[in-house]
Amino acid sequence: MKKIITIKQLILFLLLTVLAASDSMAQRSEVYSLNLSRIRSGFNYETKTSGFDFDRVQMRYQFVNCGGDVQMGINYDQKANYLSYWHNGKSYYKQSVGNDLWPESDKFELQEIKADLYYGNRKLGTVNLNYIVGNFAGCFGETWNVLKDVGENPSAKEFKDNINKLSLRNVKVIRGGPPNSKEYKIKDKIKNL
Repeated sequence: MKKIITIKQLILFLLLTVLAASDSMAQRSEVYSLNLSRIRSGFNYETKTSGFDFDRVQMRYQFVNCGGDVQMGINYDQKANYLSYWHNGKSYYKQSVGNDLWPESDKFELQEIKADLYYGNRKLGTVNLNYIVGNFAGCFGETWNVLKDVGENPSAKEFKDNINKLSLRNVKVIRGGPPNSKEYKIKDKIKNL
């Protein structure tokens, strides 16, 4: 009799664990992946400040229910393909800048992005995310309260129940590049070209 109760308790425990896991899965969106780039010579590029143009930066983000509020977390690979250095309306390439001043591809910091936040096909607004560290590890890492940023209630049942309908579109890198890039030396070298 005692063995039968133990088996029933084990089955009940497993059933509750599966139900709890499926409930927590509903409280996380899928993980979205983007390939980011910044090319200042583009016709509509907003930031005309000096810096490196790059591509192939992998960014991932996910919406998560953290303590009753839907928030977003970001991770990114600290690798980039540096294409050129933009200064005073002109692009300079590795040959001009020199190997000693050109950044290594495995050193990259994503500092600021601007993106449109969507719920299904409805644009909720535009968010600007600054000082991105990229240490998203669920609710205990860096998260962004993007729903609140666009004037929506992050604890609304509609968002929690339909968390997979949230997404970012039109993501633009505003600030990002190599840490400690020796830009002052690059600018000095460009003056002498």
